[in-house]
Amino acid sequence: MVAEFFGRSLDTVKGEWRPNGMPGRARQWDLREILAWRDERQASRAAARAVDETTIDAERRRAVAAANREERRDRQEAGELVEVDAVRRLIVQHVNEARSILEQLPDQTIACLPAATKSATRRRVKREAGELVRDACNTLADLLTHHEES
Repeated sequence: MVAEFFGRSLDTVKGEWRPNGMPGRARQWDLREILAWRDERQASRAAARAVDETTIDAERRRAVAAANREERRDRQEAGELVEVDAVRRLIVQHVNEARSILEQLPDQTIACLPAATKSATRRRVKREAGELVRDACNTLADLLTHHEES
């Protein structure tokens, strides 16, 4: 009667359901109790599958993260990647070197003028060259500030 009601074989009911806790006794089956038991069992299995899938997803994410770390390490060792801090230090070094060279330009510029150049002209050339150098140095300082903020 139980097998027929649930559309299962007698072997399934006797060999699987009864040993796994199907309620009732021989010839005394409460179909409502069995239905509730079966629904609870199916819900438990679904929850277990969901937990398994969540665990599998978490394991998959961990495996992908580990593979990404290994690939990144391999690329660093191969010289394909550099750390951001190393790039920042290099930029600061080059900007400071450029600034140092630029700051010498006003004096070097007036040193190149002919000896007969009037002192007022020399001062004006040095002042204008100095302003251009300050503008360039300010641009470089802005570049450094931008890199330090990011």
